[in-house]
Amino acid sequence: MSRAVGPDTLIRCREQLSYLETIYPGFRHWFDNKVQPGIDAGTRYLDVIEHDGRLAGIVIAKNEDGEKKLCTVWVHPDFRGRGIGNQLIRAACLWLGTDRPLTSVSEANHAPVDKLLKKLGFLQTSSKVNPKTGFIEHFYNERKRENDNVQSGSAEIQN
Repeated sequence: MSRAVGPDTLIRCREQLSYLETIYPGFRHWFDNKVQPGIDAGTRYLDVIEHDGRLAGIVIAKNEDGEKKLCTVWVHPDFRGRGIGNQLIRAACLWLGTDRPLTSVSEANHAPVDKLLKKLGFLQTSSKVNPKTGFIEHFYNERKRENDNVQSGSAEIQN
């Protein structure tokens, strides 16, 4: 299901996504210390779509400690509206073994991504202020824990 992503592709993905550091402080640290080791351990999934040698889209997902989550979905502006986000999300869902993984979207990206997620059957379940950034995060597909009725998931994309 998951194809091998080589070190060069990982470096290119990290560089392409480094702008997320402004929205999610610690993004590069998360990528280096969670994503890369998680891929090796089989708990993280990273896939890309390329067009003429350019990164057109990237998806990162995790299946760890009972949490199935889409962590990052990115499509280059030149390739938006071509179904790349849809294709990446479907591939990650297949790897995760669920059509409804947990995911969160920053306020800055909410409008365009919300339409796609709802088209794929995702349900927005809450909106919360990320205490580290002060930005609003919109959560999809949260499930209540049976013990305490608290929503699962965190307020950061870097999980």
